[in-house]
Amino acid sequence: MGEKLGLINMILFKNQKYRADENRAFTLVEILIVLALIVFLTAIFGIVFKSGTSSQGLRTSENILASLIQATRAQAILKGSTARLIIYNDSTNDDKYHRFLGIIYSDAAGGWIAANEGVYLPEGIYFNEEISINHLTMSIEFFPQKTPQPIEDLGTGWIYFEFNSAGLASNTGGRIVLGVAGKTDYNGGLIFNADNIFGFQINQTGNFSKIADPAILKLPPPVEDADAAEEL
Repeated sequence: MGEKLGLINMILFKNQKYRADENRAFTLVEILIVLALIVFLTAIFGIVFKSGTSSQGLRTSENILASLIQATRAQAILKGSTARLIIYNDSTNDDKYHRFLGIIYSDAAGGWIAANEGVYLPEGIYFNEEISINHLTMSIEFFPQKTPQPIEDLGTGWIYFEFNSAGLASNTGGRIVLGVAGKTDYNGGLIFNADNIFGFQINQTGNFSKIADPAILKLPPPVEDADAAEEL
């Protein structure tokens, strides 16, 4: 697995930084390589990881998320349409909630089509909604879908980060944060480990980089029950 991840990193991020060259656009070959790799990633990571340490899970998640961001932007440019990196947001599904991600793009008729089969984060790793910024919500009936679905931006079933046809971030940039967390009985919540968290900052041009400032990733105080939430 380590060798496969190393190969993916070597191809996608030749300068070992999660940042694209702002002075040039993707070539068609680069876009096709990225899209081929997302299929490869789905085959590798489209399962629930049952073993491994927290640090291993974080490293794997970092590779998954970086590849998905890159592939979503490439999909938007290749299709000449809007593409979204989506994150499952229905807390009634314990298996998928904040740990199942996918890519969709809009077609000419205004519907959404799946660009991949979806990817699970390693077990125990979740999307952190509180620290992440500039994300929106939408609703689609099911994913992945083989036929276009109507746009439903009023729903909350999925969180998304969007790129337009030029590869620019539509959410005025954004921040995607993942971390090690345990589930609580209160309101389907998650308690994150402050020492095991990371994130990517997406700027408006569509480029992104790993967050280095620990202050940005500082977790808010946990809310243990409804009474405590009201006092806060």
